[in-house]
Formats: sequence, C-alpha cells, structure tokens
Amino acid sequence: MKRSISVLCAAALCCLGCVEVDLNLGGNLVPVDQTYNVYVESRDLPEVNMLIADSLSGYSTTRITIGAIRDEKFGLSTRASAFSIVPLNDTLDFGENPVVRRMHFSSALDTLSTTDKSFDHNMQNVKVYELLYPLDASKTCDGNATIAHSEKPITIGTPVINGTDSLSFDFSLDYARKFLEITQEDLDSAALYFKKIPGIYMETSNPHGNGGRINMYKLQLGYDNSSYYLTGNYARLDLTSTYKGERKDTSFYFYYGALDIISSDSLLTNYSSGSFPEYALNLTGHESSKLEGKAGETVLVEGGGGLKPVISARMLVDLAREMILEKTDDYRGVVINRATIELPFRFPDNYQDMEKYPYILSPTCRLMTDTTATFMSLTDSSNENENQGNIDRSNLKFAPDITYHLQELVKIKDDDKTKQERLDNGSYDIWFLIKANEVVTTSSSSSSNNEMSEYYQYLAYQSYYNNMYGYGYGSYGNSYYNNYYTYMMMAAYAGSGSSSSVETSQVLDRDRYYSGWLNGPLDPDRKPRLILTFSVPNKAE
Repeated sequence: MKRSISVLCAAALCCLGCVEVDLNLGGNLVPVDQTYNVYVESRDLPEVNMLIADSLSGYSTTRITIGAIRDEKFGLSTRASAFSIVPLNDTLDFGENPVVRRMHFSSALDTLSTTDKSFDHNMQNVKVYELLYPLDASKTCDGNATIAHSEKPITIGTPVINGTDSLSFDFSLDYARKFLEITQEDLDSAALYFKKIPGIYMETSNPHGNGGRINMYKLQLGYDNSSYYLTGNYARLDLTSTYKGERKDTSFYFYYGALDIISSDSLLTNYSSGSFPEYALNLTGHESSKLEGKAGETVLVEGGGGLKPVISARMLVDLAREMILEKTDDYRGVVINRATIELPFRFPDNYQDMEKYPYILSPTCRLMTDTTATFMSLTDSSNENENQGNIDRSNLKFAPDITYHLQELVKIKDDDKTKQERLDNGSYDIWFLIKANEVVTTSSSSSSNNEMSEYYQYLAYQSYYNNMYGYGYGSYGNSYYNNYYTYMMMAAYAGSGSSSSVETSQVLDRDRYYSGWLNGPLDPDRKPRLILTFSVPNKAE
C-alpha cells in the first residue's frame, strides 16, 4: 500500500512538471500602441543653490519663539517675537485715581531647541521692548524682516530664563501706566487701540561663543471651558483704585497676539480652548546669508529662515527630457511613474550632530506675485506611497518624490509663453523646507457625510493643482499669516465645519534649530541626483 501511494505521488508530480505556461497567450489582443516599455534612469544634478528662505511668513498661532545659537559654520542664528497685548474685556473701568501696583507677563514653556544637551539649562537674558508701530500683516509678514522697536527695555530688571520654566517677568511701572490711558473709544476701534498700545518685541542676549538655545513658549490663552477659569498665558495688570468712594485692589487681564478687539463673551464662547485668534510674528536672523550661492562639495541646510537647498526647475526639465529622448523621439506621450530627487549626506564625525539634521526636507514651490508669496508643498501627505522627504538614516539620504510636479513641467509646450516664463523665473523651482511632526487640530467630516467629504477633498485637490499649474497663482485662506500650504491643509479647509480632531501631522517648522551638511554637486563620491522611472508607449507598425 505504501509503495502504491508513492507511485501515485510521483506520477502526480510528473504531471505537474509537464504543464507549460505560455506567457504570450492573449498578448496579441492588446493594441501595440497601448503597451509600454518601462525604464529607470538617473542623472547627477550639475547645480544646487543655497538660498535664504525669505518671504516665508513668520506668523504663528501657537508659539512665542526667542533665543540665539552660534555655529562655527553658519554663524549666529537668532529668534525674536513681536505681538500685541489686548484687554480680555472690551470695557474697562479703572475707577478713580488708579495706582499701578504691578503688571505681570507669563507664558508657559512649550519646547526647547539646542545644539546639544549641555545648553538646555544655560542662562539667557531676555530683552523686552515696546513696538514703535503696530503690526500690519498686509505689509509685514516675512519672518526674516526687521521690526522697529524702542531702545529702552520695558521690564523691571532683566528677566532671566534657564530652559526649565515659564517666561515670567514684570513690566516697568512706566509701561504699565500706558494702559491706564485706554479709553472706551480706543476699545471700540482696533486702529486707535494699537496706535496707543502697539505691542511688544522680545529677544534674548546672544551667546559669546558657539552654542546657545532657542526657547518656545505657548501663545494661546489657557482657558478652562468647564470652570470658566483662565489657566495661563496672559498678562495681568494689578491696580489700587477708588470705586464708589472706597479704595480697592483689582486686576485686569490681557491676552497676546490679537489682531482686533473682540468681546470676551464672544471670545470665550465662540472659540474653544487652544484656538483663539492669536498671532505672534516670530522673526529669524541669520549670519549665514553671506554663504548664499551655488553649492560646491557641500549643501548647507539651516533652520528658521536660513539657508535652504533650491533646485532649478529648468534644469530638472532638461535632465528629464534628456533621459527620455534616449529611449524615444517624443517625450510628450511618456508617462513619468516616479520622479525622485536624492540628496545624500555623510554620517557626521560626531554622531550627536545627526540630531541637528531635519526630520523632513519637503519639496516646495514658491509662487510669487507683486504682493504675495505662497509656498506650496509638492508631495501629497495623504498618500503613504509618496516619500515626503523623510530622513533616511540607514542609507544617509533624503529622497522626496516630485512625480506630479515633474510630469507637469515636462509636458509644458514650447509655445506656452506663460508657463515657459514661470519655468525661467523660478516659480517652479524646488525649495526644500523643513517640516516636523506636531500635534495639531484638524477638521474632518462626519461619517454620515463621507460622500460629500470625498467630493470636497476632490475639489480641494483640483483647486490646489490648478493654482500650481493652471491660470493663476491664487492664495488660500489668509496668506499673510500662513503662506505655506499642503494638499492635506486644503482638504481640511474644504471639509471644515463638521468636526475636529487632535492628531500628529507634518507641519512647517520655522522655530527650531537645524543644521545639516549634504553632499553637493562637486562631491567626489555621492552627488545629488534625479532618479526617473518612466513608461514609453510602443508605436503601432
């Protein structure tokens, strides 16, 4: 019996082994001109520029950022912040013969950024000045701008921070008394109020040697909706005044970064905690501006508004067409399956320096008009198959995808004067901006409205790319406060008003300190390169 089973198994295996597979079966049913040959090619990039990221909005709805770091290669990098101070109430009763006892400023610690851990708790002096003019977002939003302020500090003594606690200090009595000049007319007009109380500007002292620290503090007014209690991030003016013939102590509260006078009832009722209309203009300064220009063996990457790699769109189009024309005589019918820019780097001599490298280098276009600048991400962060520019520490490279962007550029016709002009004037050039993972509140549609939600997201997608490659540049939302946009942001705008959720998302990071050394076009080993996967249609005989 065992022998019989063995014979049967052997026979079955022989039968299976005799089966032939014809891979060409049915191939002649597909028209030749609907078949493609797929190629993978690459070219080294002959040129990479290093440019200061100007025109990028410095407005933040979450943080007050101050600090300074000095680096041997990049020089001094500074952070400063300017914002208004506005009464929480739209009516103020200071009584008779008010006397200022104290005006205190406080803001909770959010995040620290240093060159290394040894500077986490070094002492820094904080300098606070009065703005000479109110902030005007329609004229000043560039995070690299210079803001006019008084020369004399407006604090009692010099505040000192050590990276462990909130930002806390007392305003000088002379400055505090200015608030007693506020009238009801001022509170009824933002223009009148800000003319009288423009706001404040703060920065830290610069380090004498290399190193330093950047400090981020919370901007949003802390408010407990359930107990109707202020929890933090406000200024308090303490007075002694006469009310109905009796001297009493009283306090008035102020919040930061308001752009208009808003009734406290409206503010605390219509806005949830953590989403008040508050804006701080966070400013960066960089001595590295003297290093701008074409990269040699090294491409420098810096945080804030500092040096960023920029790659010419015209050069990318020429390289892509060169690779394609080696395989076919007509590039217009070619489908680009994937286009990747690879930016390699060497492992630093000190492994701790790797912590200074950006987590994400996001490919972005800067669209300029006479009055606005809009930075738009080229990757779709909702697509997990796209490389967003995340650092690859194993292979020592950044390799973001630019597939859709390059496809659109390659198919630009020679007689399309408008797009050819944009191609030449830098509108389609790729800026690599730094992103980080942050906890943010996003909008989403309810499950009962999924169909409409998908429709809105589709519209957002079309609007986004029409502005990139269509008939106009266009701006989304309020471009003065945030001129950096991704597809995910546009989809959130399109589906807003349904519900919100808190999640971790990739957002632009202009606050923290970063410094990276990437391989340049003249590197003797690994150079930046364009990697192209494309499909060429076969021609019918």
